[in-house]
Amino acid sequence: MAEAFRGIIIGLALTIASVLLPAPAHSQTIRNGPSWSELSAPNRQVLAPLAPDWDKLDLLRKNKWLAMAKRYQTLPAAEQQRIQERMQGWAKLSSQERQAAREKFKGLKQLPPEKRKELRNKWVEYQSLPQEQRQELRRAPAGQHSSSSADPTPGRPTPAPAPPAAR
Repeated sequence: MAEAFRGIIIGLALTIASVLLPAPAHSQTIRNGPSWSELSAPNRQVLAPLAPDWDKLDLLRKNKWLAMAKRYQTLPAAEQQRIQERMQGWAKLSSQERQAAREKFKGLKQLPPEKRKELRNKWVEYQSLPQEQRQELRRAPAGQHSSSSADPTPGRPTPAPAPPAAR
């Protein structure tokens, strides 16, 4: 009986200690995901544009990037190149620009489906324009575009142009 009581006391003490004492260093890795140095060589190669910021990313973002890196090798070369260009463009953005892009994306996701479809169609139309015309539209101040079918409808949100590296 004394042995059982002693076992309960020790178990209770260990439980309390695990709650009250600081967590070991490896639990920090678990909460924040792997550090850059802990990534496999193939993942570091794919995610290289994110290297300077990797250790600042939260677990959710790291997991999203790691999932993309896992699929990366199965993608066609053109898609791999597109992903690399987009990552490079994203890495060049300041933290404020990234936050603004995230907020714009959230806003676009909250639009009714018909408005999202309309914006998607306008984006496809824009991308089908000749390169010179797209550059002209990017240089023109907002609201100053010539009247073409690629112009956004006034009062409606417009998709943000891709970062310079992703164009």
